[in-house]
Amino acid sequence: MDMWTVFTAAEHDSWRRQLDRLPRYDVYHEAGYHQAYETDGLTRAHAYVAEIGGEILFHPIMIRPIETVGGKAAPPGLCDAETVYGYSGPLATSHDPAFLTEAWQGYEDWCRDQHLVCEFQRFNPLLGNHVLAAPGSTVWHDRSTVAIDLSLGEDQLWSRYAGPQRNRVRKAQKSGLQCAERALRDDLPGFLLLYKLTMEKLSADEFYKFPQSYYERLLEALGPNLKLFVVTLGDKDIAAALFMVHGDRMHYHLGCSSPAHRDFAPNNLLFHEVARWAIACGLKTFHLGGGRTLAPDDTLLRFKTRLSPKRLDQFFGKHIHDCHAYEDLCAMW
Repeated sequence: MDMWTVFTAAEHDSWRRQLDRLPRYDVYHEAGYHQAYETDGLTRAHAYVAEIGGEILFHPIMIRPIETVGGKAAPPGLCDAETVYGYSGPLATSHDPAFLTEAWQGYEDWCRDQHLVCEFQRFNPLLGNHVLAAPGSTVWHDRSTVAIDLSLGEDQLWSRYAGPQRNRVRKAQKSGLQCAERALRDDLPGFLLLYKLTMEKLSADEFYKFPQSYYERLLEALGPNLKLFVVTLGDKDIAAALFMVHGDRMHYHLGCSSPAHRDFAPNNLLFHEVARWAIACGLKTFHLGGGRTLAPDDTLLRFKTRLSPKRLDQFFGKHIHDCHAYEDLCAMW
């Protein structure tokens, strides 16, 4: 039967049943991952699902009320939306344009009922799902991300490193640094302390200063697939990072390190050892993500490019659902 419906992230079983009908999806499409970002009490995760002729379109989105614009109170009842932080976007069992046009129509009807003005979309570079964007969306290539092809094995992992990465891994090893997996549930306080110091050093945006409840929700959602690796010098933790495993791939999520120990190259050792661990576990792809900015000399991107020559295309998109309300809000801004 042709139909469409919308689930909230709290409806875990219904959400999962729809995901399991799709040929491919990623950790960023999970209901629990979305719930981890519902920490402000206002933002709510929904999944729009359309089924037409046995084909399925699945679109997860975070919706929040528009309270203020340009320091002024916004007209009541309006909302905007965006895909969850990371690499999400729509999924479908068919790329047929006729199917997609019809499947997205129900979403437009629902957005109108929700008074949703516009949305911002982050697509998944491993899935290439920007091609599924709704008719009328504006889609653009934003940046490249870096991935390590783990299927090539450990020898190729090392040989494909840029020279500075190999040198810094050797330096870390000679300095006595060690890297090991830790249980996040037990070591969360230590990670939070080091992460807080790192964000302050970077003058990071408030968005990246996640509350403790965020990590607790993420751990509850992903369980053993949320990995914590820590680099130590003697009895001191000097670098740590969170990684998310899904199927045969792994994503780098959040990382932190002690500025005082930067010269010991702890991050170079950390990513090397995590990649070795992933190869031993039979994983095929290690997605590192992109840089913090679009600048060609972005330091984070430069660090990642020394780990692998493999690049993936990151696309963003926007869609205006209510042109009149959007123009009014822009005028207010």
